[in-house]
Amino acid sequence: MSDAHRFTGSAYSREELERLVGVPTAERLFTLVDLPHKRCRIWEERTLKGAAEWAAANRKRGAGPVLDSRVDGATVVTDAHLAEKPGERSAPLFGPAEHGKGGEVLDDCFLRGKDVVTRWKGLAGAGLGLASSVGLARGVFEVRASGLEQAGGSGEVDLEVVTPGLNRMLFGIDDTDTPQGGATWSLARKATEGIDEMAVLQLRVVQLFPGVPHKTTNCVATLVEAAVAPWMKEVVKIEVRDRVESLSKSGEAGLAVAEGIVIDRFAEAASFAARARRELVTLKDAQAAAAALGAHLLLDGRGLIGAIAALGASQMGPEAADVAR
Repeated sequence: MSDAHRFTGSAYSREELERLVGVPTAERLFTLVDLPHKRCRIWEERTLKGAAEWAAANRKRGAGPVLDSRVDGATVVTDAHLAEKPGERSAPLFGPAEHGKGGEVLDDCFLRGKDVVTRWKGLAGAGLGLASSVGLARGVFEVRASGLEQAGGSGEVDLEVVTPGLNRMLFGIDDTDTPQGGATWSLARKATEGIDEMAVLQLRVVQLFPGVPHKTTNCVATLVEAAVAPWMKEVVKIEVRDRVESLSKSGEAGLAVAEGIVIDRFAEAASFAARARRELVTLKDAQAAAAALGAHLLLDGRGLIGAIAALGASQMGPEAADVAR
């Protein structure tokens, strides 16, 4: 690494950071990587919704390696270019709002072996905010900073954070219950939580076309989004499949899994999901959507249609839970 791109801040332990900035303002932080597309997704579960909204707005305005930054509740999801070494991308527009710049920006995002290094800049209170959120979140194992001792006011803070590079996995699950009992969303929790080297990021209930003749009651599928260590992906698939199969009450469970931040033909799967929410669709339609996603079909019962529809709805927001209009 050239001196121009070497980070010169001091290393801080968690205890030292807490003495300086107080209690953490984030719960968990995960850094997802998509190597073929050179993409990074930083998933921060913050405790303060207003601070999350401000951070996302400033990161977008600051640009640099950031492609998008958005808020879901109090979770900040930031998509960025992933570099092989520091300094490959253009610098962000860092500065006060009056100059149209971002007061909290992502300065760089690059690989260091299997880990991801993110570098941040914070102006005024944002320097403290970065240290108490990005710096203190569970999932971070190394923090360096400069300017932190004088943070606040008009001061600037530079922060370097190291996290493991994880893979994004999406699980679509459907048709695990019967009129006598069961609930797919509840089963999905049991099937995906507590697995080594895997963290559930979110669970989404996807309302499908309620006129399906074989539905139990409400006709909903379940989507689980997870962060998984790359070397555990195949083990995780087998574990989730076995759990869904053993917990299912129907004998018709469908389970499909897709991977990656960027899916090249995702629009085809999204179109299928939209149709499955409005009308009857066929297994052949679902298989075509699965091929577009590059999905692995782990259980091929009747619920496979809904499972693939759930994957195709993975970019929807809360509207996925409502009946399509």
